[in-house]
Amino acid sequence: MTVSAPGSVFLSAGDLVARVHPFGASLIDLRLGGRDHPLILDFNDADIARQALFSGAVIGRFANRIAGGRTCVAGQVLTLERNDAGVNTLHGGSRGFATRVWTVEHAGPASVTFRIDSPDGEGGFPGAVTVRATYTVAAPAILRLTLSAVTSAPTILSLAHHPYFNLDRSRTIDDHVVCIAAERYLPASDTLVPLEPAPVAGTPYDFRDPRRVGGAEFNNTFCIGERPAQPMREVATLAAGGTRLTLSTTQPGLHLYTGHKVGGGRFGPRSGLCLEPQGWPDAPNRADFPSSLLTPGAPYDHLIEYRFA
Repeated sequence: MTVSAPGSVFLSAGDLVARVHPFGASLIDLRLGGRDHPLILDFNDADIARQALFSGAVIGRFANRIAGGRTCVAGQVLTLERNDAGVNTLHGGSRGFATRVWTVEHAGPASVTFRIDSPDGEGGFPGAVTVRATYTVAAPAILRLTLSAVTSAPTILSLAHHPYFNLDRSRTIDDHVVCIAAERYLPASDTLVPLEPAPVAGTPYDFRDPRRVGGAEFNNTFCIGERPAQPMREVATLAAGGTRLTLSTTQPGLHLYTGHKVGGGRFGPRSGLCLEPQGWPDAPNRADFPSSLLTPGAPYDHLIEYRFA
């Protein structure tokens, strides 16, 4: 384990080297042996807190959007910050987990655990919540992220990981080839709140067979499961420039974002692509969506595996 001021942690095993940072429990660099470029949009220690992309961060308390910044938990109406154009709650609000410095709880040559403690009522969410994020690098070229949480009172929780992938360091991700094992996706309103699930067949959202992203814009969740916790399984692949990523998760949703709004810094529009395992957006307001309720005595567990070849 190597720590460089003000806090990057380098992890390595096999052909993979990862650099993570306590700010947002973020993955800020990822490199595969034999490649002369990172596999994600990379940041240095000085830049990570200034970028506004949520790049590589762990998102919480609630990833994606909650419509109107309002919902109900255990009979209690919650009024949350509407930090998304003044309309919805996005990624837990402006003081969400992605904008906070986490504690390094344990670090070793190939693994690090970050912890954040969120007090009861923070951001309008009930329950004192403790979240841990453990990154582990394993041979031959595997990165695993384990997200776990406990709460002192009934609350809602949905965590996500937000790296932007660019496997060949092209100017855009248009030539990346994506495959997603989903029969349905969530269309979105003009404020990006999910609508009713719809079949992908016959639509531009059909990635069941690998295909090039092209110039299309995507910012939607794919329905890869119907329950809050699924068995660990392969749900997507991404390929470009001779590098292939296979993504596995326990989550019921996979959000695809083509980075078309990225800009204002080193990286331009469509310079990276996000594949984010998570719960379904706005689930607290939708009885027909997999539940995001977290209760005392029933810990939250969320596993992600990125396998490179």
